[in-house]
Amino acid sequence: AVAAGRSGTLIAYAAVPWCLHLARRVAGLGGSISGDPVTRTPEVVEHPANASRLSLLARLVLVVAVAGAFSPAAALVAAMSVVVFAVGGWVAGGNGRATGILVAAAVVAVTGAFVLDLPWSMNLVGEGGWTSVVGVAGGASRGWGVWRVLRFGIGPSPLGGLALFSYLPLMV
Repeated sequence: AVAAGRSGTLIAYAAVPWCLHLARRVAGLGGSISGDPVTRTPEVVEHPANASRLSLLARLVLVVAVAGAFSPAAALVAAMSVVVFAVGGWVAGGNGRATGILVAAAVVAVTGAFVLDLPWSMNLVGEGGWTSVVGVAGGASRGWGVWRVLRFGIGPSPLGGLALFSYLPLMV
């Protein structure tokens, strides 16, 4: 999709890293990579001051709003990426407060983007709203089974089943 130059994919590809970085900073995870003044402490979580957190949250809302103005699906992908990042950190033993802040930041970002994109975003609510976000359904079903999807649709190769081993790290 990126190679084909589909605009929605390119917008999501551009917005998601920024959203993850800003949400990470809102939650106080990790240090600065851009030279921002951050007080170093022995803890991994460095909660920013309220004014700094509000500024970072406003930037996050703005990134999601701009992405959502051009591709509503990209805004949802960005917010879902932040939630997956938060849940993944929590499952790996991360700070519960930071996880809550990340999820709250994703909700605030989508809500703020919806408000900033008014009145256009009202087209996404009501009948046909989901189609506006994800697009029109394709033609007839391709008839792909679960086996072909799990093999990534490699084709009739006898080694196609080896693609299933790529799921092994997810199971462990």
